[in-house]
Amino acid sequence: MKEKQPPKPAAQPDPYSRFQTLQLILPAQFVLLCKLVRVPPRRVLMHFMINTGREHYAGWDDRTRMYVMDYFIRCGYGQDHYSQDDLLQMFRELEAIAMLWPHEGDLAQMREYGQWRRKYRQYWFKKWQARVRQGS
Repeated sequence: MKEKQPPKPAAQPDPYSRFQTLQLILPAQFVLLCKLVRVPPRRVLMHFMINTGREHYAGWDDRTRMYVMDYFIRCGYGQDHYSQDDLLQMFRELEAIAMLWPHEGDLAQMREYGQWRRKYRQYWFKKWQARVRQGS
């Protein structure tokens, strides 16, 4: 029996946009595992992305975050553009951004942090973009 094909997704104008609607064909075994443990696939994927990006609200312990970072690097992501040491430094810097979240702060401090974080992320991205290996 042939599997149903999903409808063709609309073209995304920017594949790196923060706000995206994704249509995925999830691997059958991944879906079955998620169903058995009663954790929606969307939750697993979101937690992976949040931990990879080192967001302040990830809420996972350091060991879990280390495993996610290790997985990302072991898969070879970005190593045609950056060394493993560069990638580790990127993760450390993202972690440092998250560590500055004012956990005990009031709303004004959280807003101020949010404004700073947006500006710093732009600086951080441009800094690393300028360091891309020559020829990549």
